[in-house]
Amino acid sequence: MAETNMKIQNIRCCFGDKIFSTNDLFNFYRIEEPDIERSLVNWRVYDFVKKGMLKRMGKGLFKIDDSETYTPIIDDKTKKIFNEIAKNFPFLSCCCWNTSMLNAFTQHLVNKQMTLVEVDRDGVESVANFLKVKHKNIFFNPSKEVIDNYLHDLNEAIVVRNLVTESPLLKVGTLNTASLEKILVDMFCDTAIFSFYQGNELTHIYKNVMNEFIVNMPKMMRYAKRRGKHDEIKDFIAKNNI
Repeated sequence: MAETNMKIQNIRCCFGDKIFSTNDLFNFYRIEEPDIERSLVNWRVYDFVKKGMLKRMGKGLFKIDDSETYTPIIDDKTKKIFNEIAKNFPFLSCCCWNTSMLNAFTQHLVNKQMTLVEVDRDGVESVANFLKVKHKNIFFNPSKEVIDNYLHDLNEAIVVRNLVTESPLLKVGTLNTASLEKILVDMFCDTAIFSFYQGNELTHIYKNVMNEFIVNMPKMMRYAKRRGKHDEIKDFIAKNNI
């Protein structure tokens, strides 16, 4: 790892925050390694991108990635709900997050807060019934009509829904929450639930997230494919120069 960091620091000294090509890197490496093969340079580039050290800026174009790793602040209510589920349904996969997390990326603040509770399909109804005993404003896999006519009128609500298999989750302490890759894809796919974050706001969020944090694009696009929106999200990113 130390050797890898040293190599990326050398690249940083050479190119700074400029965008450079694979051919630029090839010429850079040839200064100290005259006999280096292009295939080895391609492999190094692939490895740097995979480790989040280089960021793809276009076909064959890169720059040093100074983005931060995303670590959300989990609110107390979300922690409480997750711990209740983990204690009473220990064998269910569960993901909890609150839409207040999105205010860090939005152009306009949204005061309404929604806690998303996503669990395995086989247990989602049982979890919804369990939460109704201790919490109010529980919505179980709500339809668009219910979302539009009831859910969005509330300042706070809890939505319990199916967890898509192989969802990219993020571990924060003992809690499973949504990764940036999952959040971005879900916002694009679930337009009714995330109606406050569509249009220009969605574009703004995508750009903010991509510019400020490390986003694992292969992981994100695999999840987009599972949700049946791979090509649409790919086109959205390209169209908006994200």
